[in-house]
Formats: sequence, C-alpha cells, structure tokens
Amino acid sequence: MYDDFEPLQIYTKTNFSFNTSKYELWIGGKLIDSGNIETLIEAIVINEEGLEKVKVIFSDPILHNELSSENVFDIFISINDRLQLLIIPENTNVNIPAFVAYKLSIGTTRIEKNFARNEPYCCNLFFVKGHLVKVTFSFSNPEKLLEFYS
Repeated sequence: MYDDFEPLQIYTKTNFSFNTSKYELWIGGKLIDSGNIETLIEAIVINEEGLEKVKVIFSDPILHNELSSENVFDIFISINDRLQLLIIPENTNVNIPAFVAYKLSIGTTRIEKNFARNEPYCCNLFFVKGHLVKVTFSFSNPEKLLEFYS
C-alpha cells in the first residue's frame, strides 16, 4: 500500500508540512484514543550546534500532553515502507530495542538524550504515489505510537 524505499539510505533533510484530519493513539499495541483533528505538522531544517537537523513543530491543545510542541531529529533515513526522522543517542533513559540495530547499521547521532514522556525518538513518514499520507511518532517513555492521517 505505501511506497517502498531501499532500506537504510540516508536522505537529505527537507522542510515539509502535513495537514491532519484524524489521529490514533496506541499504547502497548492497543488503541486507546482516536478522533478527528485539524492541525498542521510542520518540519523545518535547522542548524543546531553546527549540525543540520529537522525541527518538527506540532501545536494542538488536544494532544499537547502526548506530543511536545517542538521535536528536533538528527537523521533522515529510509526503512522499507517509510522515511524516518530519528534520534539515536549513545546514552539515554529509555530502552528501545531498535536502537541496537540502528547503532550497528547507522551509528549514534548524539552522545546523550533523555526523553520526556511526550518526546518521540522517531517520526515516520508514509507516502502513497509520492504523496505524504500519514505521519507517526514513536515513543518509549512509555511505549506508545501517535498516528496522524491526512
């Protein structure tokens, strides 16, 4: 259904915006909340401490407790059916099994990052025929997934 990408390719960071119409919140693999939501998710390429990063801005009063308003990601890669914005810290306060694989294949993107409850370590972008149709955020403090659809 979603476009395919060659895995573990590093992409050039780019700005984008995504208008949402629906969200789903999953915790422990169970849908716990969903509904209609009209808001904008915007990504802006920034320079932070001499490194190019992507700041993802989200401002919505309904879900501000679940997703922080600004999240800065370090790297932009492909994984089969999605593109990912990631933070891969060497030292962290969360246990994310995927970090082991990322560290082996890509390496770390920063020395340390302690994640708050509403800070994602990953932003996934899903495309159909080149059009962005879904944006998700993955968390591990606790483990949850927040999905947005156009």
